[in-house]
Amino acid sequence: MHIKNSSMKTILEITNQTTKERNDMLLEAFFFWAGKFTTTKTQYQIVICSKPIQNWFFTEYAKLENEFIVFVNRHSGGSVKEDNTLYNRMMLKIYSIYPKVLLDDIKKKYNGIPMHNLN
Repeated sequence: MHIKNSSMKTILEITNQTTKERNDMLLEAFFFWAGKFTTTKTQYQIVICSKPIQNWFFTEYAKLENEFIVFVNRHSGGSVKEDNTLYNRMMLKIYSIYPKVLLDDIKKKYNGIPMHNLN
């Protein structure tokens, strides 16, 4: 789901990250996100192991990154530090969204284990 225009900078070029650094950051974001919407260790484990939730999270994250890439490529000229600050601010949106249907399915499957912040 990443932009494939060869004239556009990639996320790694813009943020000056290695692939490993980016992958580590994505996993950290996912784990933090999962912790925000669960209240017990069991819920947390169920959520982070759920392939549909993983797919949802990384798809939504990619959408936000694509918005960032388009913005930075249209408004080039910022320093790496400024771009990283903007990146961090834009990626914060991920922590305010969640897949209610998928989390509801998990609650049903695991006997109504309550999920946090879903009202």
